[in-house]
Amino acid sequence: TTLSVTGAATVGGITKITNATDSTATTNGALVVTGGVGIGKRLNVGGATNIASTLAVTGATTLKSTLAVTGNTTIGGNTTISGVTSVTNETESEDITTGGFVVTGGVGIGKRLNVGGATNIDSTLAVTGVATFKNQIKVTGNTNINGATALASTLDVTGATTLKSTLSVTGVATLQDNVTVGGTLDVTGLGTFSDSVSFKKNIT
Repeated sequence: TTLSVTGAATVGGITKITNATDSTATTNGALVVTGGVGIGKRLNVGGATNIASTLAVTGATTLKSTLAVTGNTTIGGNTTISGVTSVTNETESEDITTGGFVVTGGVGIGKRLNVGGATNIDSTLAVTGVATFKNQIKVTGNTNINGATALASTLDVTGATTLKSTLSVTGVATLQDNVTVGGTLDVTGLGTFSDSVSFKKNIT
């Protein structure tokens, strides 16, 4: 039996709809409302929820399970994620504007950063702690080292190198171009020079 109400209806008690028809669109389900719905308190939904338009949240939002977004997501405020965040997009990065994850501003990382592919740094790389390189380092521009440098293996330099502090090499060092040493040069082992050598100060 159909109940039609053409005017306003006020229900002072609890309203229960026992029909169990599921909803797949805005036009079907156990309760279909043509206009908007204003809810003064909590809304609990036991099944999947589809929102065909904008979702605006002005307060805190707590998600206790998976959030799946198939379209674009814009967040205007701060976002705090307490769990592991995985970005599964495999787009390669060619510059700062491409890749599976693109950040317009800076990124602060409190712990280690592991990169599986080649890394291009377009500006200054400042390292305040110990840096360990397990493979080759290729530098196409000038390299300035203001502190002590310790190398436990081979150092191959094909361009001009200027050292402003101590260089300690426990293995073989091959220098194929000009080397300028502004301070003392101490060689405790065998030193082999295949070309002319010029010293501006005394040799000890």
